[in-house]
Amino acid sequence: MENLLRFMTALRNLFRSLLKVYEKPNDYAIDSDQVSFPYPRSYRSSGTTVRFTYIKRVSQIRLVFTARTEGDQDIIVKFGNGPYGVEAHQAAAESGFAPALLSHSNLAGGWWMVVMENLESDFQPCDDFDTLEPSCKDEITKCVSKFHKLGFVHGDLRDTNVFVRRKQDRWECQLIDYDWAGREGEVVYPIGVYNTHSVWRPELHLDGQLITSEHDNLTVNEFLRRRTKIIRF
Repeated sequence: MENLLRFMTALRNLFRSLLKVYEKPNDYAIDSDQVSFPYPRSYRSSGTTVRFTYIKRVSQIRLVFTARTEGDQDIIVKFGNGPYGVEAHQAAAESGFAPALLSHSNLAGGWWMVVMENLESDFQPCDDFDTLEPSCKDEITKCVSKFHKLGFVHGDLRDTNVFVRRKQDRWECQLIDYDWAGREGEVVYPIGVYNTHSVWRPELHLDGQLITSEHDNLTVNEFLRRRTKIIRF
């Protein structure tokens, strides 16, 4: 009897949802070029609903997409599960070394969606560079140090998550990907984080360990070392 009641309740909710679609079909219409993207097509910001259109998927292994709002703002829409370092991302953005976090919302099944500003096109990830100038390296280490002084750790400061650009006579740095970030002494690595031939980590296995500022520094120093121009006499 209990299962029958659950079935009838689910069926009632289904018909109610279908009725809403039939009453206002235009509200649920999807352009043909959007059917291959995730279903959320809006986010809430300062009490306002902001609608957007997906443009393309950024990564084939991550649910990260470029999109554009109805107000023609270029944004990044990212999906994941587990925790997300909202506080760390906001603090970094307010300090000027992360894209502004526009929205964070929880979805069904433990998933979340974050919406952030898209970096300007002249920012490039450090893995695009064969070598980095000393002044650029200094800016990166200063940026990471400022982040740590705010009381946060990142956990994944590989060259793919550190973006730089040269503007006039100085370098600027932006840190992205705050999935694991949080207060030092509180956040831990997820399961499956270890050192491989293609992905360098500060220790062989990091599953469940506390993320530390030392780990962040070691990770940054490793990719900076590999981008040092060696002069032989």
